[in-house]
Amino acid sequence: AWNVDAIMTDADEPVYRVSVASGNGRIDVVTTWGEMATSNETADALDLRIAGIGEAIDAADNPVVVVGNVGATRWSKGMRELQSSYGLRDAAEGSGYLSTWPVSNIAVIGGWAGIPIDVVFMGPTLTPLELETGPDLGAEHLPVTVVVGPSFEN
Repeated sequence: AWNVDAIMTDADEPVYRVSVASGNGRIDVVTTWGEMATSNETADALDLRIAGIGEAIDAADNPVVVVGNVGATRWSKGMRELQSSYGLRDAAEGSGYLSTWPVSNIAVIGGWAGIPIDVVFMGPTLTPLELETGPDLGAEHLPVTVVVGPSFEN
């Protein structure tokens, strides 16, 4: 059984918190999507989106995973502040660059090139067991798949 809550930001963009069964417990998956900050208006919407993610985390009763195309790279100031404020870890650390956008095949490089605008963050009680980008499915982004498990450090 899934429980879904939607938080509407002041920019009328939803941030979803989906509570899913996992083993003997539950995990709260927080997700949203939006445009990259390329103007004052889209930068303001990104700030509101990140604040909405924080609200969803605050409302979570279970370990949290944040996934999606938030509209910023994991290195942007707002995303770094989100990580430090909520003790989130970047699942991609140690897993390579994981570029997801744009989908393009550059023969000289011999593989996919782009920037990682789809993020996977998780709270300290979870750890990524598998993380990878998937094949080109015809969308603007490559899909990201992650398998999470308990962290044995806590």
